[in-house]
Amino acid sequence: MKKNITIINSVAVNGGDEALLKATILGLHDKFEYPHINVLSSLPAQCKELFPEINFDWDWEYAFRNKDENENTFLYKIKKKTRSVLRNKLGIDYDNKLSLLLGSSREKRVYKKLKNSDFILCSPGGYLHDFYGYANRVSSYNFFIEKLSKDVHVFGQSVGPFFLNIDRKELLKFLRRAKSISLRESYSKKYINELASDIEVRTSVDIAFYLRKKFYYNVKFGKTKNIVLCFRKWLNDDFDSRNKEKAIVLIEKLVDDYGCNLTFISTCQGIDNYKDDSEFAYEIIDGLSEAYKPYCSVVSKKMKLEELVKKLNEFDAYIGMRLHGAILSMIAGIPALNIGYEDKTRGIYEEMKFNDYCLRFEEPIEIWLKTVEVFFRDQDKIKQTMPSALDDLCDKAEESFNVFNPYL
Repeated sequence: MKKNITIINSVAVNGGDEALLKATILGLHDKFEYPHINVLSSLPAQCKELFPEINFDWDWEYAFRNKDENENTFLYKIKKKTRSVLRNKLGIDYDNKLSLLLGSSREKRVYKKLKNSDFILCSPGGYLHDFYGYANRVSSYNFFIEKLSKDVHVFGQSVGPFFLNIDRKELLKFLRRAKSISLRESYSKKYINELASDIEVRTSVDIAFYLRKKFYYNVKFGKTKNIVLCFRKWLNDDFDSRNKEKAIVLIEKLVDDYGCNLTFISTCQGIDNYKDDSEFAYEIIDGLSEAYKPYCSVVSKKMKLEELVKKLNEFDAYIGMRLHGAILSMIAGIPALNIGYEDKTRGIYEEMKFNDYCLRFEEPIEIWLKTVEVFFRDQDKIKQTMPSALDDLCDKAEESFNVFNPYL
């Protein structure tokens, strides 16, 4: 029987989320025969423009009591006010059939997609944590379970950290009722266990490793000279300033000690009104002395997944702060050192047994440089072990989809 599957919370305008979405869709098509897949997002128009082959629409928290741009604003306000009166005066909630009749085209359309779903899959990635906040998302999840009677799966995610002193009641209610919780590394499991020890979770790997089935590039042995670099802004100006200073010292070492040519490429670039790491790349290059600038260049355009992986294969190694820049580089056949800004990176590298090639961005420049020395020293070792490690991770990513076996 054909399955209707809804993936929510996907923002596939950047290469990392695109990799996760494409890997998830690939796995679902391998698991089910001709599934119908809808993808909900906070940026559906931008996603649809980049990937017209995918059925994008608004996430529920952006559809509920909101309208499409082409809907009559005056008429919509009257309907919205009427719904509020029905709820506050007569106790007729927004999910009541009468109230829904007064909903916008957007709300009705997305509601129908969710209602017709055989199950709902929370997109792989990392967004249930205190850096961004999660209250509206969790409210949607609980609505799907309570009002729509849907199975909701947390799939291939990193969860946490939870460092704010706030009420976790709604989050815990959802986590206890989620049909399954699949995490991509052990640090997230620790964060959940710290919230409540009775929540059942399983750990696997980053779903992007499933793309190993689609892309297979042989590693290239030889001198490590042409390097991809990637740095991002993170948290605040003080952190960014220190990262810029360390990036400059790192570049000087790569040029002086290893004779490298350096090209800045990111999974987040080239999209209007969205994060663009190439802007930070130009800031870093501007901070270099004139002697080092000729060794640096920037690729700033947005590349689709296939194009990005092919481009990465042209280089010898990757050093950078974007996790999926590192993962896609390894899939493209080149070793990758990750400068992590969240625990998820270390957890994923530990799963590969590549944790010697991962460090925290807050660590002093001496650790950055020492890790780079180890990375260059171990190039042949990494290249010899990387293919089998990627095959194992691809197998584990494939096993993650077994959570959907009950729907076969």
